[in-house]
Amino acid sequence: MTNYVIDLFNRSIGGGRVPIVTDESPVPLKAGKNGSAAPAFAPPCPPARKESISLCGVFRSYANSRGSFTPALQNIDLEIEQGEFVCIVGPSGCGKSTLLHLIAGLDRPTSGEITVDGSPVKGPGTDRILLFQELGLFPWLTVRQNVEFGLKMAGVSKTDRRDQSRVFLRMVHLSHFEDHYIHQLSGGMKQRVALARSLALRPKILLMDEPFAALDAQTRDMLHDELERIWKETAPTIVFVTHNVREAVRLGDRVLLMSFRPGRIKSQFQIKLNRPRHVEDSDVAYLSKEILGQLREEIDRSFNAEYSREEKH
Repeated sequence: MTNYVIDLFNRSIGGGRVPIVTDESPVPLKAGKNGSAAPAFAPPCPPARKESISLCGVFRSYANSRGSFTPALQNIDLEIEQGEFVCIVGPSGCGKSTLLHLIAGLDRPTSGEITVDGSPVKGPGTDRILLFQELGLFPWLTVRQNVEFGLKMAGVSKTDRRDQSRVFLRMVHLSHFEDHYIHQLSGGMKQRVALARSLALRPKILLMDEPFAALDAQTRDMLHDELERIWKETAPTIVFVTHNVREAVRLGDRVLLMSFRPGRIKSQFQIKLNRPRHVEDSDVAYLSKEILGQLREEIDRSFNAEYSREEKH
């Protein structure tokens, strides 16, 4: 996990930052700093709003081994209100995780602006916590020590961090397991430890990258209820990436559907269903079917692109 995060920083700092250009939507270029290039006609971004996450004209691409560039995101314009629960779905490789890394400050856009509460994102911050799919729990620490880890790094005293960690362990119903080690826990319990560790820093923004993908359906349903309850109690803004459309409709105030690479926001769906919801509810299923229909169009595009690439080779 440590090497993974270091790699993200190296990629964002070490060159290869050029605008995304595709045959589908060519972007005129102009010379940029250090011999790079940038979109020539990017419209100015409006003044950044406070109490929100704002992305304006965000592009991101990465250098590949052939000396060209792979587009990841193109022309992302997005506003997320404070306290909103936003879910993101899209085909594999469309840039969902990249978008989270940009908001978290672990990566930088090729061009465009990202602001949080009116200030530009220039790097990681304790106001934004990214919950990785891999969780990154330390097996040599107990449950409580894992939850305390971020507080310890922030310089919180031993007594205070013990008290605070116990508050969040109670919140995720793991008080009786505080002295257990990670290998002694079920998959769902590990997820709750990771969530408690994130919440202990009291972030304004919680970024979640497919946190429940590896869990069985019963455990996932239970954690949906837990996450919704905690969201209501602590009121963070949540940006939640998932491949599961029903999960997105079950949890979100809004669902964003991203297109095949380079990722754009193809559609947005306001979820006005009453809470609490369940994945088996008929209204959830009906709306999920509508979103899934558009998602399948993008999945078909990804398969066709891959097939065409194989045919050329």
